[in-house]
Amino acid sequence: MTLTCNTSLSPLRPRTQLKFAFHKDGRNVQEFSSYNQYGVQSTQVKDSGNYSCEVTTATNSVKKRSQEMLVEIKGVMDTDYMLQNIIRLLASGILLLTGVVIFYFNIKTGRSAKTKDDKDAEERVEEHQLSSQ
Repeated sequence: MTLTCNTSLSPLRPRTQLKFAFHKDGRNVQEFSSYNQYGVQSTQVKDSGNYSCEVTTATNSVKKRSQEMLVEIKGVMDTDYMLQNIIRLLASGILLLTGVVIFYFNIKTGRSAKTKDDKDAEERVEEHQLSSQ
């Protein structure tokens, strides 16, 4: 977003040096300088507000301030980020649930296999005991 402060000089004083300042909601956002533009590179909803510019001569002998202009920044990007975050949250939940299910079945399968191995070992011990008698 770029705001430009346009002014016209008196034809009697065409070489008068001017300085420009910008305000948002009554607070200074850009100090006086020879640059008549104020810019915000990546606008956000928080940049919404009432903007005005102030012009003065280099000697501060004349000072003028514009009327405030309402600038509204819509939250389109905020909605996109919110949707992305919801999708990330759902994907993370699915991955976590999948991991828990795999872990649970791995433990359950491991116990079943261990129990079967234990039964096989007990049968071998019994067979060995019977054969040695």
